[in-house]
Amino acid sequence: MFDSLQTTRRWRRFSRKYDKRRRKHEQSINREYRADLDELYARDQYFREAEGGLKVYRDTISKIETANTLQLLNWIEELGYPSEDVIGVGDSLEHLPRFNVVIERQTAVRKGYDFTEVLAKAVQQGKVAPQTAYLLDQQAGRNRYGSKVYIKINCTGCKKKEIEDLGTDEYLVKKISEKEQKNR
Repeated sequence: MFDSLQTTRRWRRFSRKYDKRRRKHEQSINREYRADLDELYARDQYFREAEGGLKVYRDTISKIETANTLQLLNWIEELGYPSEDVIGVGDSLEHLPRFNVVIERQTAVRKGYDFTEVLAKAVQQGKVAPQTAYLLDQQAGRNRYGSKVYIKINCTGCKKKEIEDLGTDEYLVKKISEKEQKNR
């Protein structure tokens, strides 16, 4: 794929300098901050992915979200917004850094912390990638970009009220058909 590029003089020059530049970059990022942010994500996901998830651990998840929000705000105050120049580029092909899940869960609709000021400041300082601009609208409870969450619920005997009690009012809900249940 890169054969024609790799034969150029510019590529050879880039290749010779790459290791030195990579080491310099690795030394310039805050690995501890990055690891702490990854831990926020792990805490956020732990009970959501556990058996029973949100239905069983709603209170615990709520407390974790609050603690994660406070921790993130403290780190931003102390260390700055965790942009690529501070924590480096993510290790995965995910669209956004994992810590963004903390911000995404805090919206006006959910009566969460309003990150608008933090995000606006980060945008003005050039610390936020353009694709994260949707977070500003999300904080205000607007969804201009059309993203929706679609969930299926496996509950043959559930009443509508029981499904609503799961906190699914923000999602498009469809019960899993009997055929789908049999194929599981």
